[in-house]
Amino acid sequence: MVRRYVVKVRADLHIHSLASDGKEHPCTIVKYALRRGIRVISITDHDTFAGSILANRCGIKGVTIVYGAEIRTNYGDVLVLCDHYLKNVNKDLMALVDISKSNGCLVIPAHPLNIIKEGIGLLALSDIWDGVEIFNGGSDPFSNFLSLLLF
Repeated sequence: MVRRYVVKVRADLHIHSLASDGKEHPCTIVKYALRRGIRVISITDHDTFAGSILANRCGIKGVTIVYGAEIRTNYGDVLVLCDHYLKNVNKDLMALVDISKSNGCLVIPAHPLNIIKEGIGLLALSDIWDGVEIFNGGSDPFSNFLSLLLF
């Protein structure tokens, strides 16, 4: 008999820090997540794992920090989430997907239907993804609603 467990956890897997265009230090973000009851986060700064590397060095218990980056590819923005950070990322979409998956990472189109924010558009319907971001706080409500309907 196979037992399956469902675990509900509050998570935010698309956060920016001062390592790119965010305002806060990664340690401040981790402390805030802990206070808000968010137990899993990924600091996914633009084209760098630096924010999540710094967050993992904070030494704050109670929040799991997933290494991540938001990579601007030739087709749009993609979140790469890993249990370790990648030293080299490729901006060619298919090369990024291959490198990420061969390293055990997840690839997720960021704000897929928000073209103004470099969303990947209907390519998000492809089967290459491990998930899709449905709600993005920086996206307009219509883009979020369309993502909810399509995915």
